[in-house]
Amino acid sequence: MMGGMRRRIRCGGKPMTAVVLAGGRGRRMNADKPGLDIGGRTLLEHVLAQVGPLFDEILVSVSRGQSPP
Repeated sequence: MMGGMRRRIRCGGKPMTAVVLAGGRGRRMNADKPGLDIGGRTLLEHVLAQVGPLFDEILVSVSRGQSPP
């Protein structure tokens, strides 16, 4: 949704939590997908910029032993 006001997503008036799945190695791309640079920002940063205004809480799930970019 570009250019419009965004409302937080609610369920029965209660705040909602988003879960962003950011694990995986990106074997076919030969790169770490969440850390992939797109226009000076990581893919994860782009996702969080879109999801952030809609949810009260965001959890980022990464693979075991992997740290978020």
